[in-house]
Amino acid sequence: MGKMILPYLVNPGNPDSDSNDKAQNIIGVIFEYITQKEVLFFMSTAVNKAIELETIHAVLSKDLADAVWSVDVKTLTYEYISRSIINISGYSAEEYIGQSVHKTMSQDTFGSVFKILSEEISSFESHQKKIRNMELELIHRTGRFYWVEIRAKLYKSPEGGLKVIGVSRDVTDRKKAEQEKEDTIVRLGKMIAENERLLKENRILTGLLPICSGCKRIRDDNNKWWPLEAYVREHTDADFTHTICTDCSEIFYK
Repeated sequence: MGKMILPYLVNPGNPDSDSNDKAQNIIGVIFEYITQKEVLFFMSTAVNKAIELETIHAVLSKDLADAVWSVDVKTLTYEYISRSIINISGYSAEEYIGQSVHKTMSQDTFGSVFKILSEEISSFESHQKKIRNMELELIHRTGRFYWVEIRAKLYKSPEGGLKVIGVSRDVTDRKKAEQEKEDTIVRLGKMIAENERLLKENRILTGLLPICSGCKRIRDDNNKWWPLEAYVREHTDADFTHTICTDCSEIFYK
């Protein structure tokens, strides 16, 4: 390569100065030692490094369990979301960007989000910045609902626009396990209550009952005397139908 003339490097206000001439001579000498092949080598290395970093970023952003995102508060649309969102929602990052927030979640969830966002904006304007943790019910590409846990906060962009940045993690399996646990607790409670009821009935029906040898009334724990039929109805689920036995029929009807 020949000399590379770089005008006005030292004193741009005086292009004819001796300082500029000296600077150009020095730079020319330096560039004489750099061949075109070396320049191409440096450029190739830089490009390869950039490609390598881009590949690493793409792999990491796709394989991460969490999704990182940014939403514009004014339009409530996604401005950015990491590629890992496809593992959570079934939608690609390209499909998500520009999408309205309310189209990605259930109606009840959007109502809650809108209310909380209004509260957070008021807090943000009064300089009370904080991170909010929430669980949201979103809509999967297949149409099913799934749950995510998010950590999000408001911030103001250099251009002055208000944004929400956050991280989402799929917690559908955890929510399902929690629901199954709650259902199991409810079932166990019902079983225990039924068992206690049966034990109580069993004690009543198999225990020793004080019964009058004359009128056949039964005395309870409060020393109250009950007619036999009334006692059984009160303390069990049994009831009576009335008929007449053969012996009594012969006594009363003959």
